[in-house]
Amino acid sequence: MATKKERLEPLARNLFLKVNLDGKGIVEWFRQSGTSITEATISKWRSAGKWDEIKKANSVTRDSVLSRVMAKADKLLDQDELDAKETDQLVKYSAIIDRLERKLNITSAVEVYDAFQTFLSKRDLQLAKDIIPHFHEFLLTLGND
Repeated sequence: MATKKERLEPLARNLFLKVNLDGKGIVEWFRQSGTSITEATISKWRSAGKWDEIKKANSVTRDSVLSRVMAKADKLLDQDELDAKETDQLVKYSAIIDRLERKLNITSAVEVYDAFQTFLSKRDLQLAKDIIPHFHEFLLTLGND
């Protein structure tokens, strides 16, 4: 059975990754909630769990990549004339944007479906199972747009 301190690690991790608190902030958050934990413990968990790597990976989202590519394409479009190389680059940016937007739609659909399936399976398991093939067919239509 996990100790009280070990049970705090997932919460500390969430505070680091989602709330963006550093070690001192996490210690303070726990202190205010009446729990004592040291910054050394947080640092140990942060290192062992590779929280910094996870945080960095989470910051590179499809949305952020899409925004960057759109900004580059927009910069090219602001020019009065494009040479062959710039035109080629714009075509490539357009293709990337198209693929990323399509992926975003599929990703969003899957995320909503997962939440809905969890909700529905608690109420009507058979109906939740019956919907699965229809959802797969729906995903195929999103991928073909």
